[in-house]
Amino acid sequence: MEIPNSEDRMRCQEGLVYSEVQQNESDSVQFDDILKHIGEFGPWQRAIYFLSCFFVLIPSGLHTAGVPFITGTPKFQCATPNVVCEVNKCCKNCTKYAFIGPYAYNSTVTEYNLIWDRAFIGANVQAAFGAGMLVGSFIFGAVSDNFGRRSCMLLCSILMTLFSLGASFAKSLVLFAVLRFCTGACLTGFFVAHYVYILELVGPTFRTMSSKCSGFFWAAGSGAIALMAYYIRDWRTLLLVSSCPPALFLLLWL
Repeated sequence: MEIPNSEDRMRCQEGLVYSEVQQNESDSVQFDDILKHIGEFGPWQRAIYFLSCFFVLIPSGLHTAGVPFITGTPKFQCATPNVVCEVNKCCKNCTKYAFIGPYAYNSTVTEYNLIWDRAFIGANVQAAFGAGMLVGSFIFGAVSDNFGRRSCMLLCSILMTLFSLGASFAKSLVLFAVLRFCTGACLTGFFVAHYVYILELVGPTFRTMSSKCSGFFWAAGSGAIALMAYYIRDWRTLLLVSSCPPALFLLLWL
């Protein structure tokens, strides 16, 4: 009888290991396999998908696209007698400015006179919202991974509503900036956790579709705030109205 050499024994062992790996891979069941079996985009998944997009992405679009109407700078011109300046330009001899135009609106810039040497304050107030979104992506990303997408969205919807309502009544510009920072942080946690949630909700065949179609709800919210701002020219009232929709998310889950 021929005795196998060491090279033959090694090839035999490698073959056994490869067969065991293939067997283990074939025996393991992934979550996507379950979705393919029970349905990748069934009636229950469609209902949760469209309802959650409506209650999450439309309010998120309202807050994100509402920044120019709340903290933006309307058209202005020098109002000092005998001093001529270009529109939206500040002059050294001008001591008084007036906001003009048929579509003039009231914002934090007009209320706190954040032009000329105070323009940097208005820029910092706007930046506070963006900075909050950056910080919120780290904080609520961890919350979403450790406590679940639903818990994160519930928490963010409550906090975002409270912070935004507080900002609409804030009389101090510093307090307003702090509350806008907190609102931005909660906003990021709200829609990012939802984005992951809808991808995990459907099967792999429908994930690209669910990701792309969710953008229509975001666009609807962005368009809605523009329409609201056309009729609501006061930034406090506009912020107060747009603060309420995130709370409607509680109706979906409670």
